[in-house]
Amino acid sequence: MKKTILYLLLFCCAITSFAQQPVTIQLTEKDGLPDIEFYNIIEDSNGFIWLAADKGFYCYDGKEYENYTNSEKRGLSVFEPVEDKKGRVWCVNISGQLFYTENGKLITFADLGEILKGELINFIVRDNDILVFSINNVYSINLKSKLVSTIFATKSLIGVPFFYNNELLLNIENKIYAIIGNKLVSRNILITSYDFSLLSKTSFFQYDKDLYFLQPTNKYIFKVGLSKSSQSILLPSDLQNKQINYIFVKDNILWVCTSAGVYVYSIKNNQFILKAKYLENIFVTKMIFDHNENYWFGTLKDGIFVIPNIHINKYAFRLKLGSISCLTKVNEEILFYGTTNGEAGLYNIKTNTVKSIPLLSKRNITSALYNPLLNEIYISQEDKSYYYNVKKHSIENQNTFLNAKRLTLINENTFLSTSFNGAEIIKNRKDMPISKRDDLIFKRTYTSHFSSHSGKIYVAYVDNLVVFDKNLNESIIRNNGKPIFAIDIVETADGTVWVSTFKDGVFGIKDGEIIVNYTEANGLVSNQTSKIKNQNNNLWIVTDKGIQLLNTAKSSFQTLTKTDGIDSYTISGLEIFDKQLVFSSNKNLFSLDTKNVFKKTNNTNIYFTSVAIDETEVKLGRKYVLEHQNNSIKISFNSNGFLSSNKYTYKYRLLGLNKKWVNLESGINFVKYNSLPAGDYVFQVAYQNGSLFENSIKEIAIEVQSPFWEKWWFYSIIGVCLLAFFWGYFSWRINRLKQRQKEILDKELINKKLVFSQLEALRSQMNPHFIFNALNSIQEYIVLNDGKLARMYLVKFSKLIRIYLEHSQQNEIVLKEEIKALELYLELEKLRFEDVLQYDLTIAANLSQEKTKIPSLFIQPYVENAIKHGLLHKKGERKLLVSFRLNLEETHLICCVEDNGIGRNASFILNQNKVKYHTSFATSANEKRLNLINIDRLQKISIETIDLSKENNECAGTRIIITIPLNN
Repeated sequence: MKKTILYLLLFCCAITSFAQQPVTIQLTEKDGLPDIEFYNIIEDSNGFIWLAADKGFYCYDGKEYENYTNSEKRGLSVFEPVEDKKGRVWCVNISGQLFYTENGKLITFADLGEILKGELINFIVRDNDILVFSINNVYSINLKSKLVSTIFATKSLIGVPFFYNNELLLNIENKIYAIIGNKLVSRNILITSYDFSLLSKTSFFQYDKDLYFLQPTNKYIFKVGLSKSSQSILLPSDLQNKQINYIFVKDNILWVCTSAGVYVYSIKNNQFILKAKYLENIFVTKMIFDHNENYWFGTLKDGIFVIPNIHINKYAFRLKLGSISCLTKVNEEILFYGTTNGEAGLYNIKTNTVKSIPLLSKRNITSALYNPLLNEIYISQEDKSYYYNVKKHSIENQNTFLNAKRLTLINENTFLSTSFNGAEIIKNRKDMPISKRDDLIFKRTYTSHFSSHSGKIYVAYVDNLVVFDKNLNESIIRNNGKPIFAIDIVETADGTVWVSTFKDGVFGIKDGEIIVNYTEANGLVSNQTSKIKNQNNNLWIVTDKGIQLLNTAKSSFQTLTKTDGIDSYTISGLEIFDKQLVFSSNKNLFSLDTKNVFKKTNNTNIYFTSVAIDETEVKLGRKYVLEHQNNSIKISFNSNGFLSSNKYTYKYRLLGLNKKWVNLESGINFVKYNSLPAGDYVFQVAYQNGSLFENSIKEIAIEVQSPFWEKWWFYSIIGVCLLAFFWGYFSWRINRLKQRQKEILDKELINKKLVFSQLEALRSQMNPHFIFNALNSIQEYIVLNDGKLARMYLVKFSKLIRIYLEHSQQNEIVLKEEIKALELYLELEKLRFEDVLQYDLTIAANLSQEKTKIPSLFIQPYVENAIKHGLLHKKGERKLLVSFRLNLEETHLICCVEDNGIGRNASFILNQNKVKYHTSFATSANEKRLNLINIDRLQKISIETIDLSKENNECAGTRIIITIPLNN
């Protein structure tokens, strides 16, 4: 049995003055703020915030600060920004220069330096002119001509102009005047006499239909009377001896900006009732309330302050070390808290007081539970556990529920402890495992819940959500067969059990069945949820991107983010107090007004800030036409407002490419398409504030032109060209076929002619005269009884005839065969000439007889002609030279047939006188054959005939040169 120690604690003191203030965000130079000294601040009609600062004039778009200046501007500081009806923002500097902004530039309108002599002015922009108010004069400057005219001059001091009942009023001495056109008309509004030297610094304001004015050094504020003197009201002591810089009235609440902070009052029965005090000891120069319900404060030395939500408060809760790790509600006023370093206490949210509860350990307080039936608080530390009696202020240490992640009350004497070491039921201060199963006894758990409607216990194990009935029989709840990884469990008034998860959103469970699953697809800002808390039938949900309130009946969400003042989403505890939600985080303790915390939804305009085509920024327009080779486009956009880049996330789509909306990550405000195909598109962008998808869609039309080869006219040209091509091709093809057919026919004809020419060559070589002479020679040898010569002659003759017949079957033969036939022929002719004929057949050494081819039956006719027409009629010595060689390039075979006969002329004369018993056609047949052979040859065979002569011009014979290309 564990040892029990009982402590009786006397709480002698309470730590008081733990006030609460709205969450305030200070913008400084660390946040990109360009200055810390600001004189004025306004919001224009488009939601831009304009800052008149010591270092210049700046425009804030929710993300960046843009400096407006020009080369004519003297000095840096500007004052009194104001927007005209055209949306131009005006300002003035101490040098008397008036400026306005237009199209992103600061334009100098007028330079009144010589007139004003360094006096800082007030001015009003009207439809046709600008009214300028100096200490003693009122000027009018025409907006078109810029002519300056004086409409009023006085030696008295002129006060600050103001609007009241839709009239522009001006106080001079103790009278009020209305400015109508360029005239001053007295109004029946009386004011008491006061120090006129301070008149120019007097502030007028309207409160609940009444007009008030005050002076910086006066202890009284004056309520202006109608037809009677003004009534003086004593200023609150908080405002006395402080410089009042600006007065702002909203919803009958008076905000007074002073040199020592902002004081908030209501006025009742001429009494100032202090409502709140903000920015204590800060010199506040100006404040505004923007369209997103943010309060902006300009200061003299501390930059800009923003209260994003007046209904979210931060307690001035001071901890020694660590942060709040758990909360549990005791009653409508008392809240128990525990910290990461072992501090514990009871905090009174009404009186802002704390009573400390000393513990034995400085370790983290992991969980706490209030039992209203016994008025006890169960406290679990990492190494200790306690029972604390609220009424008796006594504490008992009993280590039965150490390091609990969640303590869940079951009945008066029973509660459940879930920890890393499993789930245990603590009954009458004794612990027992909730399950007898070995696999559940020591399994890590995260949270638990006891349903008062069904009596069931829900335990979130590390791998499943397990439900135990009244008899502790367990069952598992799954999501479509998949496990539920729960992190927190609560129950709404209608009996629905709600389970938050690490990454699957929130599940609603009833009667053991999942009835709904909320995710990013149907309202959650993130599927990663943590703490949840029920408020009747509504559900507060903490995610990693904001705190949301779910109306379970309407399935609608409202969202709070860091732009609303939620410092951190690392929430350790949530508790409901009447109309307040109190929550703790690693930053501190906070509360929010559950009824008024959600701001009215204002349509925020999205606008395009820049468009870049192929990395080159172009002028903003409604439509962009891109060449097909320049099809990269980057579109940047923004929506104005405080920290809008964090508040809004954007959705976009490109109609013509995809109709589905695509979510952008928080802080991303541009979309880039690197290579758009040709076509017409519409780029659309809209913003999402939390779960609310706004209908204000902005769009830009984009046309990516097709390349010229995809244009209709190009297709037409291609079609015509293809038609012409195919027509031309088929025409060419037909002509080609016809030509080919003609070539085939011509070739067949040529082949026939070649065959015929070969036959003619054969006939020439076997002409009757040659055969007759050969047979006569054989007969003569026989008659002379010279059988040996007869046999030799007959053998050679028969061989020659056989060779001629073989050669007649071929178009080409190798040179060796031709030389063999020539040798036989010349031997027969020499025998016939009875050794009177001398011939010489020479072949070059570099000439390959086996590889060199020549037309068949081609050389012999020229040798025969040399013998028959040149040497036959020659008296005396008869010589015949036949040679074969290559040219120098070895590309042609050169055959030379040379004789020392009578020559062509003498032969021609003899042939004319000769009786023609038969026609000699050897030469003419060879010429015809040569023409036929050359038809198909790229390199032609050429025949050159040279008449040889002696020095006395006497004929010396004939030379025939036959040139045959080797590679045709």
